Order: sequence, then structure tokens, then C-alpha cells
Amino acid sequence: MIIKDFVVDKDTDILALTETWLPPSGNDLIIGDLCPTCYSFLHTPRHGSISGGVGLLFKESLNIKRNVQEVFRSFEYLDSSFLNFLHIRIIVVYRPPPSSANSLTSTLFFEEFSSFLEGIIVSPGQLLIAGDFNFHLDNPNDPLTKRFVDLLASFDLKQYISGSTHASGHTLDLIITRSEENIVNHYNIFDPLISDHSVVHLQLLIRKPKFVKKHLLLRNLRAVNIHKFKTDVLNSFLLKNFTTMDLVSLVNEYDCLHTILDNHAPIKSREMTLRPKAPWYTNEINDKKRIRRQLERKWHKTRTNADWNRYKQQCYAVNKLSDSSKSAYYTDLINNGSSDQKTLLKTVSNLLHTNTIIRYPSSPDPMSLANSFSDFFTQKIVKIRGDIEDELLSKNIENPIPDADSCPYEFHTFREVGKDEVLHLIQCIATKSCSLDPLPVVMLNHCFKDILPVVARIINLSLESGTMPDSLKIAVVQPLLKKYNLSYEEFCSFRPISNLKFVSKSIEKAVAVQLTDYLTENHLHEKFQSAYKPCHSTETALLRVQNDILQALDNGDSVILVLLDLLAAFDTVDHLMLLTRLSKRFGIRGRVLDWLTSYLTSRKLFIRVEGTDSLLSDLDCGVPQGSVLGPLLYSLYTAPLADVARRHNLRFHFFSDDGQLYIAFKTNDRDDLISSKIQEVKACAEDHWWLGGTTFNKRPDDDL
Repeated sequence: MIIKDFVVDKDTDILALTETWLPPSGNDLIIGDLCPTCYSFLHTPRHGSISGGVGLLFKESLNIKRNVQEVFRSFEYLDSSFLNFLHIRIIVVYRPPPSSANSLTSTLFFEEFSSFLEGIIVSPGQLLIAGDFNFHLDNPNDPLTKRFVDLLASFDLKQYISGSTHASGHTLDLIITRSEENIVNHYNIFDPLISDHSVVHLQLLIRKPKFVKKHLLLRNLRAVNIHKFKTDVLNSFLLKNFTTMDLVSLVNEYDCLHTILDNHAPIKSREMTLRPKAPWYTNEINDKKRIRRQLERKWHKTRTNADWNRYKQQCYAVNKLSDSSKSAYYTDLINNGSSDQKTLLKTVSNLLHTNTIIRYPSSPDPMSLANSFSDFFTQKIVKIRGDIEDELLSKNIENPIPDADSCPYEFHTFREVGKDEVLHLIQCIATKSCSLDPLPVVMLNHCFKDILPVVARIINLSLESGTMPDSLKIAVVQPLLKKYNLSYEEFCSFRPISNLKFVSKSIEKAVAVQLTDYLTENHLHEKFQSAYKPCHSTETALLRVQNDILQALDNGDSVILVLLDLLAAFDTVDHLMLLTRLSKRFGIRGRVLDWLTSYLTSRKLFIRVEGTDSLLSDLDCGVPQGSVLGPLLYSLYTAPLADVARRHNLRFHFFSDDGQLYIAFKTNDRDDLISSKIQEVKACAEDHWWLGGTTFNKRPDDDL
């Protein structure tokens, strides 16, 4: 908090830190608190200890990247490159003082640092080394100081800093460059009362980076006259003629409602500069900071102990007030939002820094980036399915997991859906707007009662005809980081998040309700699948598995548990196999099967990155992510998994694409019997490969 405040107050572009005391992992909350908006942080921890460590905090617009590093015992360092206006290699170093506790020696440092300099001195670009070397450069007669200065001279390096940088009065913190390079324009040393070290403030001879600017396309919906807007909707061609239109014409005309919105709230382009922000920042904090600056200037002028103490006390007062303001701000948010889970989750996410700014891999332009994402996601699925097909061919297996005999029940016709039921169905759908919708949810809500008959007719025409219009089978996909601490420079760190039109999800919801009713009435759901079923959840899955394992342990048995995690499970579903399984295993035929066939075929998607769209891609396999019906279809597609587990006499439970296979055995069984149990579990897991285009993430912790 104090460091963040310092960076924002001083508009610092790059801050080198030593003795960060950050562990190698589990430090995301600390780093999130450290980084202002539009800043990034690189870190090298100390091996085998949480003490020590070095880091670099910098504006994201500087495009600083970490370099490959060696490991040295006698010092820690972070090697990075700045590649925007110039090529500058920035290295942050911390040399811990030798002691009996760390078994380090000065001789070892000189050997290792000399070897290190041999490698970097010939590297391209300009060189800037900053850090705490723990040599007293203020004492030129010190033998270690003389040896260090001689070492720098032997590599033709220049050290800039003179004057005390530590509370003890010594010069420990240094700035080093090549002698012929003049990138340091000016420096000064001052104590912001953050630690026992002063700040060495540099001005470099490079252009100061600007804050990142973001181009936005916005509508001023607050300025819309709702009465006039509703009147225009009621007088539209759609509302006057929807009862006589066919399905495709009706959907196309519904999409034209955006022209009415364009008249009332036209899209405008706006450029927004992303700056550091703190929602808890108050006028009182600002006033106290102003007093702090005045006291600091006075102390620099007088250099008296009295003025120093007044400045120091004001620094403590500012820090205390900032902490209390932040605490009070979030306490109020949590208390006021305790009854609203969505608001509470957002508040907690902000506190834990899981809602980070969206970042993407480096690319020359957004269009290239969007197409690169599209190619990556497409080729990933192609490779997975290709690997499975090659494995099937190599083993000469056509269909090792046959579906059950023909279902004695049949679901062949949808019933008509009334307006009241449509209203109820829509209320069950998440009210998140899709950029493909002609009206955002906030505007749709104002005139929904008027549009409800139109939506009901679209749904019923789709169910009656057994078709899903092509315009409703297009998904807009946004790449999002799988975990917020993954590298955003790697495409594999992202997952595709799909979004579909409101009308599309409304039709799907009507189908999902009728399909679920049919499956429930005829007991066709898999008993031990807890996802996408009424009265089932992760709790029922965990309860069943835990109960079985505890019972086995109470009986003196041991348990082998295998955790299955399907790789890109939803995206690799084979459409032909799914439709065959729906017909044969679940009795879905006639117009219902026609509709599902239409729903799955001719689907398309495009990637949207920073407001720019990729080319359209065909979706030849998989169930649509972001859809209402996709998860239910996936659970039906994977129903044979239960048959495989039963065939191998295993207990099991599934939740969506996560599965648990487990088997109990007596601890005193012969080794060959225990081995056979293990082989049975492995054979069952291998059989899952042949489900048709699915395979597994293999992780070392999958077997317990």
C-alpha cells in the first residue's frame, strides 16, 4: 500500500526493489496490492527462503520482458529488457551480506559476479544495473570496496551513486552502466520513510512513457427518452407484422431493432486513458499529502531535526489515514452488499485482485491477434481429435463402447410454449447482454412486455419447424486467462468464452426444459452424474464420494481414487456420435432430433479482441459453450462413461467433465490382488479414450 502510494505520487515509471521477501508462489494478493492500475511486476525470489528476493515494478506501456537467468549462490538478480524506444537491459541485484548463517563469502561473490558480468557485458543494447550490493562505497579504503571498484573498472563499467543511501550512513545502493553509455541524466537520493534504505531516484535519457489509452465504442443509454423509445418499438415493422412472418424473416427483423436504438443512442467513439485509481481516496488524504509535500520541501531547505521530525510524523499520518480509508471503504461495501451475492463476489474479487485488466499476447494489431487466437483454438481441437483418431486406427478399434439397446421411450415432438411460460423461461436465463443482440438488456427490459409475443412466436416457430436459424448459431468468443497468475503472452494460457444472442438462448431454454422433463419422467438421467440435473450439484457429488470412501476406511479397507479431467471436453464432442446416441440411447427422434441436428450443424464463431473481430470459423464439433443446452447435451454424450465404470466393477461419480473412479480393497490382500485392482482402474481410465474425440489432462496428482 505504501509503495503503491509512492509510485502514484511520484509518477514513477520503473521501480527496482530489493529484499522483497516474497515466496516463489502464493503471493498474488501481495503483488496485486503492490501494483497500481496499468503497472506490472516481475519478481525473482530467493531459493529456499522467503527472505531476500528482487523485483521490478513498471508501467505496462514500457513493454519490459524477463530474460532467461542463471542461478548464483552469492547474489540474487532479475534480468529484464526494455524494448520500446531503446533496447536497455535492466538488471536488479541484491547481494546478501556474508554470514555464518548463509555460509556465503565475499570471495564467492567476486567469482560469481565476475562470471556474470562476462556474459552480460557483450549483450546487445544499453546496460543498467541497479541494486543493493552491501559494499560501503563511501569508504574507498575498505578492501572489499576497492576490490569491487576494481572489478567494475576491469569491465569498463561506471558507478554513479555517491552519498548515503542507508540509515547507517553508508552508500550501499548503486547504479551501474557501461562507461561509454550516457542514459542516466540525473539522480537524487531522498528518504520517503518506507524502509531503512533511501530511494535513489533516476532520470533516464529516454522518452517518458504515456499511460495506456483505450478506444471505446459507447452509447449514452441514460440520455434515452424511454417513452419515445418504447413508442418507436411499438410502431416498428416487427411489432405490426410479426404474426404473419416466417421464422427466418422474423429473426432478421428482430435483429433490425438496433436501428431504433441507433436513433436514440448512437454509438460514439471515445478514447480513455487508463490511470492508477483508488476508490477509497478521499479529500482528507489529499489534504494531508499536500501538507506532507510542504513539510518535505521545508526540511530539504533547512535540514533541521525539528523539520525532519515534523515531516516524518506527517508521513506516518498519511499512511495511517490511507490504510484506514481503504479498510472503511471495503467494510462498507461488504456490509451493504452482504445480501447481494453478485455484489459481494465482485467486492471480494477486487480485494483479492482476481478481476485484473484484460491482457493479451503481443501482436502488431488487434486483427492479427484475433485471427491468431482463432487459429490457435481451432488447431488445438484439430490436434486433439487427430490424436484420438490415430490411436483408434492404430488399435483397429471402431466402437469399443457400444450404446445401450434402443430406448423404449420416445421424444419426437415439442409442445407449444405459451407467453407466460416464455416469460418464466427467460427469467431463468442470465441477463448478461451479448454484443450481437440488437438491444442491450437494460433497454430490452423497458419494452420486454411488448416484445414478449415476438419472442414467443420465434420460439414456437423454431420448435414447430425443427430448425434453428443460421443467424442464431453464431457465437462471439472472448479469450480469457484460465488463471489470473498465468502468462498472458502464451496463447495456451487462455480459454475461449462464448456468448450467444438472447433469442438463441431463449429457444435453447425452451428445448432444455422439455428435454429435461422427458429424461426425468422416464428415469433416463445417469444416476451418478450430478451436473445439469434438478436437485443435484457439486455437493451431492462430493457427499457421495466422501461417504463411500469413509465407509470403506471404517471397514478397514484401502481405497484407490483416480481423478479424471477431460481435455477440451465440450469442444471435442463428435456431432454424429452425439446425435446417434441421442436417438438410440435416449429415444430422441422425429422433429426433436431434426431440431437438435439443425442446432448443432452450420455453427460459426469469431474471436473478438479489443473491439476487433477475427474471420468467421466453422464449428464442426463440440457443443456450444456459453449456451443453455450445451451442458445438458454434453452429459448425455458422456453417458457411456458410466457403462465403462460398471463393466470394470468400479464405483464412480461424475460432475460434468470431471470424474472420480474408485475401488476399495483389503490392505492385507496379496500383492497380485492389489496389483489387479490397480490395473482394473487403469483399464477403465484407458477405455474412456474411446468415447469418441475425448482424452485427458494428465497430471501427477490424478491418482490418490
